[in-house]
Amino acid sequence: MLRAQCPQDHRFRLRYVAEPARCGTCGDALPLEGTVVHEPSDVDTQVECDGCGTRTRVHLRPVASVAPGAGWTRAEASVVVGAHEEGRSVRGFVTGPVTAGLRVAFGGRVTGVLPTPLIDLSGRPDPPDFVGRPIEVRVVRYDLAWCEVVVDRRSILAEARTAGRERLLAALRLGDMLDGVVRGVAEYGAFVDVGGVDALLHVTEMGGVPVVPGERLRVEVTRLDAVSESVGVRRV
Repeated sequence: MLRAQCPQDHRFRLRYVAEPARCGTCGDALPLEGTVVHEPSDVDTQVECDGCGTRTRVHLRPVASVAPGAGWTRAEASVVVGAHEEGRSVRGFVTGPVTAGLRVAFGGRVTGVLPTPLIDLSGRPDPPDFVGRPIEVRVVRYDLAWCEVVVDRRSILAEARTAGRERLLAALRLGDMLDGVVRGVAEYGAFVDVGGVDALLHVTEMGGVPVVPGERLRVEVTRLDAVSESVGVRRV
């Protein structure tokens, strides 16, 4: 489906079907996105293939002319606009995967796309694991004319992690026993996530047993630095 803008009336954007949509010489998809047309009617135009350079005559057939906000009720649109302007999170439901992300439904006809890099803090999630689950997200971009929404979950998780880190640092005391997970290993030691804080487990504090990423450990707090907000631990 091709989307084009009509310069005679900037309130409207047009949806077209391109025939053909591929180059007849090399078979590559023709670069149609963003093609400008001047009226909501059939259009013939010449398009040059990016692959082989052949110019192909393309017939554009309009299938819809969409005004801003069409397709959603005022109440549905207000959910999206309000959440974006206020920066608040909204609760949705993951209905399935899409190209490079997930489709999230928010009730009524409002759905959004959650790009894969914005699903979690790792940036490398497995999208199918989230299908069929409720999810808390923020609206980062929307287009009322096309009823399109892009949402983000990563920022919510990052804020929660930062808040948890601050609470933990304020509560930690020397000698505290904590459970943690090894996040990374270096020549001088390992970094252990003890609940939002990456504590340094020096090689001399490993008890002579090397650790690997993902390993769960019981550790004792041996060093606290309020200025650098760093924590040192030893294996117990």
